[in-house]
Amino acid sequence: MDALDLDKVNLVGNSFGGSLAMSVALEQPERVNKIIMMGAMGVQSDIPEGLDKGWGYQPSYENMEELLKLFTYDTDFASEDLIESRYQASLEPGFQEAFESMFPEPRQEGQDDLSFPDDVIRTIKHPTLIVHGREDKIIPPENSYRLINLLENAELHIFGKTGHWTQIERADEFSTLVKNFIQE
Repeated sequence: MDALDLDKVNLVGNSFGGSLAMSVALEQPERVNKIIMMGAMGVQSDIPEGLDKGWGYQPSYENMEELLKLFTYDTDFASEDLIESRYQASLEPGFQEAFESMFPEPRQEGQDDLSFPDDVIRTIKHPTLIVHGREDKIIPPENSYRLINLLENAELHIFGKTGHWTQIERADEFSTLVKNFIQE
């Protein structure tokens, strides 16, 4: 934000990006206008099985295919082209080492590092849009149900027949929802 000379912004974060958005709102509340989170982490809990699988990814075409099918409700989004391109990207020199260093065993510690106590979350007063896919296998919708009960200026939208990538699987509806929220 400083490098771009931005004083105040709307933050949009998916998964641990939602936790990052909350972190910015907690550390520098005066620089945040609104928060939009999709399938957000941030509440204290045991690491979800799907997230543990994602963070434990080991490069192979089959593992990437399984992982992308975890991310989506409509597995057509996990096309052969997407699987292949993401798999090839995971083979780039240094990728796996960097990925594993971000999410080392025991991965519960990573989950804990990206989470806040309920009383801390309650201090966030920014208008917040929480979006979640009902069939999310990476971060369970229960996270968003907890967030809606902790954030006093929040609203929640659950998309049925949608996994972790609401912004991809429901791109048009998601874009309209975010645009309307920001313009309010």
